[in-house]
Amino acid sequence: MYNLVIADDEKNIREGLSRFVDWAELGFNVVMKCEDGDEVIDYINAMSVDVVLCDIRMSRKSGLDVAKYIFENSLNIKVILMSGYQEFEYAKKALEYNVVSYIVKPIELEEIKNKFTKVKNDLDRVKDINEKLQQEKQKAAEPQKIILKKEGAIYKDVYELLEETRVEAENNKSAQHDYKALIEQQSHLIEYFLEFNKTCIYNTFKDISSKIVNMPFNSGLKFLDNTLVLLLNRISTSYVGLTIKNDLKDEMKNINKAVSYKDALQSFEKWIDSAVNAIEENNSSNTELIIKRANKYIEENYMDDLTLEKVAEVVFLSPVYLSKVYKKKMGINFIDYVTKTRIERSKELLSNKNLKVYEISNLVGYKNLKYFYKIFKNYTGYTPNTYREMLMKRRSTNYKEDK
Repeated sequence: MYNLVIADDEKNIREGLSRFVDWAELGFNVVMKCEDGDEVIDYINAMSVDVVLCDIRMSRKSGLDVAKYIFENSLNIKVILMSGYQEFEYAKKALEYNVVSYIVKPIELEEIKNKFTKVKNDLDRVKDINEKLQQEKQKAAEPQKIILKKEGAIYKDVYELLEETRVEAENNKSAQHDYKALIEQQSHLIEYFLEFNKTCIYNTFKDISSKIVNMPFNSGLKFLDNTLVLLLNRISTSYVGLTIKNDLKDEMKNINKAVSYKDALQSFEKWIDSAVNAIEENNSSNTELIIKRANKYIEENYMDDLTLEKVAEVVFLSPVYLSKVYKKKMGINFIDYVTKTRIERSKELLSNKNLKVYEISNLVGYKNLKYFYKIFKNYTGYTPNTYREMLMKRRSTNYKEDK
């Protein structure tokens, strides 16, 4: 279902369009009915909207003003304008604002169906393309698909590398077992660096050290080298402001010069120590910036379906690590901060007696009204209706005192 806003300053047209068109059959859900352009703009700034069906002439802001606003702010919303016959030429001007279609009044049901079937097909096509692009993006981001360059040479990922060494290891049952285990341990090591779980980082290093010695030396050396290349790539893109110091690059060179596993593993451990120290220094200096960015994003998007994963992506951290940062620096969990932001905003909106409680619930990101009541009461000790009554009484008392 795509979200549709209907706007017309004539109530009978708004209600008629909403009631007498089978929008669900066409693939749309009427989420809001507005009587002027200002209401439309306020709503599309607060909620997710896919299509606006809008009268071209309305009080205050017109349908053309709405189309212009959507176009100039690059909002991904399709606009269909309605107009009387005498406004036909005026409606044509809207084409420069990428209005997808217009409907001439009086409105015929068949024309509505035809226009919105085409719009839905266009939206479906864009959705399919975006999903495919996202799938490709995810594939490209997978560690095993990364082809990395280091000092002019192209390195295959470790999975391909170890597949090449399978032939060398297949006559050694112990090596075969360790070969498979190393693939898993490498994945864990990268994951623990992104979560910045130091205990698990060093435990995984010990596991790798105990198993790598069963591999042929040249293959094991390549495994260690490629593991560091992968790690360096992931942490440098995952931690905001992280500076890659020369000692990290130097230890990578030392591994290639190693003549024994003892030397190679010493360099490997030094690299891990240096990386851990670099991340600690970076996190110490950037924590305030990370929290500030995360909070700003929450405060601007609390009305959406916010998740820890989404916010972590915005600040370039793993969800687990961002959760730790919140608990340590803010003294509350991530979800508690989101709840606080939403409820504080809902308290402000309750002072507007023209807004229904269910509307406020939607505006602050709670699509389930019953759940909103529960969260609001847990946070404030009152139901939304009781809290609103208290606000109205306080306002009335203050007004009388001022007089």
